[in-house]
Amino acid sequence: MVAAEPYCHTWPECPHADAGTDANPLQGGHLHLRSECKSEAEWRSQPLVPQCRRCNSGHHPLAPPQRRRG
Repeated sequence: MVAAEPYCHTWPECPHADAGTDANPLQGGHLHLRSECKSEAEWRSQPLVPQCRRCNSGHHPLAPPQRRRG
């Protein structure tokens, strides 16, 4: 996943200059927050998207607002 697209997918852009470094590595982020999903199973079944650790832990969005679930 990360090897194929080695950059942070935070929308509209990652605010962290160190994204993808040892200090802020890329990891898998969920497209939607747990609170936006109807169940734990729905949240866990989402595809993971590369996101830097700081964006992922800060819950920065991975999709434009109009495409996110409400």
